[in-house]
Amino acid sequence: MKAGRLRHKLEIQVSTIGRGDFGGEEITWATKSDGNVRGSIKYLSGKEGFTNDTFFGKNIVEFKIRFTPNLSIKDRIVYDGRNFTIIPPIKRPNDVNRELLITAEEETE
Repeated sequence: MKAGRLRHKLEIQVSTIGRGDFGGEEITWATKSDGNVRGSIKYLSGKEGFTNDTFFGKNIVEFKIRFTPNLSIKDRIVYDGRNFTIIPPIKRPNDVNRELLITAEEETE
């Protein structure tokens, strides 16, 4: 993997579930200790339309990053202020712990 292709700053965040002021569950996101990584991004597909008079858009992208052993499908990736939900499985090309291919989805409203 060439370092020049990993030119985008990505942030890996983990969710924690806590209790709100009224006892309901609240999901908060925090950056992992090793969550600031460099990677490449490739747009795979996009879709947009209307539902109940509301505009929606959905982008499917593929991130390529160096191998990170504690990455989970429950995490999310933040790129340029946009949140991407990881779609399982996280792929390791050639079954070598060198790089990861992560397919993710961004939903916009």
